[in-house]
Amino acid sequence: MTKLEFLARITEDICYEDLTPDLKDFCNEFGIETTRKMIQVFGGQKIYVTKPQFFKKAYKKNILGLLHNGKSLKDIALLLEITEDGVRKAVNRKNAIAKQKNYYKNFMPLKIYILENLQPHDTLDIDRHKLIIPEIIEELEDRGYFYTTEEVKQALCNSTI
Repeated sequence: MTKLEFLARITEDICYEDLTPDLKDFCNEFGIETTRKMIQVFGGQKIYVTKPQFFKKAYKKNILGLLHNGKSLKDIALLLEITEDGVRKAVNRKNAIAKQKNYYKNFMPLKIYILENLQPHDTLDIDRHKLIIPEIIEELEDRGYFYTTEEVKQALCNSTI
């Protein structure tokens, strides 16, 4: 007989009355068989069960769903027992990620063009920018991408080749 088999036999004999108050709460929620299995597998260990709000992606998705369905920040804050600022932060984090993805989607052709077609001295020389910005804008317009002079200038200044 293995240790695991022996522990299984012991846990089979555990009844509800043998449980500690916290295990009785667990048993009431999940049943005696699950409680026995937990005792068998995790007996003697401290277990921390994470709160749902620590699963950030699911938490934020559901807050946005509540907002989309017409709940106010105040209603959501009361429901979740957090501050309205906490609700705002969850929403703004999601919007910030969306803006960041949108930025990369919109500026990727420009960044790729700069990396493929320019030399390091082109991106570092501010005076040279005045000469090459119109060329870059025209070339990318021909490819179906439209950028302002400021956007191209900013991309040149932020590029490291």
